[in-house]
Amino acid sequence: MARFLFRFQKVLEHRGRLLDNQQRTLAELRRKRLDANRRRRELEQQAENNMERVRRLRSEGQVSSAQLYLDYLPTIQQQAKKVDIELASLDNEIRRAVEKLKALFKEKRSLEFLRDRDYLRFQEAERKEEEDLLNEINTMKYASRMRDEGRL
Repeated sequence: MARFLFRFQKVLEHRGRLLDNQQRTLAELRRKRLDANRRRRELEQQAENNMERVRRLRSEGQVSSAQLYLDYLPTIQQQAKKVDIELASLDNEIRRAVEKLKALFKEKRSLEFLRDRDYLRFQEAERKEEEDLLNEINTMKYASRMRDEGRL
């Protein structure tokens, strides 16, 4: 029996590696996005805490200390804007990575379809060859039996 060899097996394996790499890239981008979201929440919490301190210090009559916390608020807001820009950039990168992943998946799936189709054809050819061989053996047996019985 012959062995099935898919003529594009190396290409299929390469597509599989590309797909795996793209999945890792996408996972890394999503991890970075989670980290950025965490930093954004921390900055929001820090801003809320500063405003609470400002209110508390003002109510206690410590206006100069309250002003220090109030002066730091624009720095926190600037950091938050940088994180927002980073999040927007990561969202775009994630969107592109997902599109690339979809394209790679389609390419790999197309090659798998070709492989499966070729394998079915190979199996059919093997079955036909086996059937032809069995028919030939049966014909030879029949001819031999007829010869032995003197009919031929």
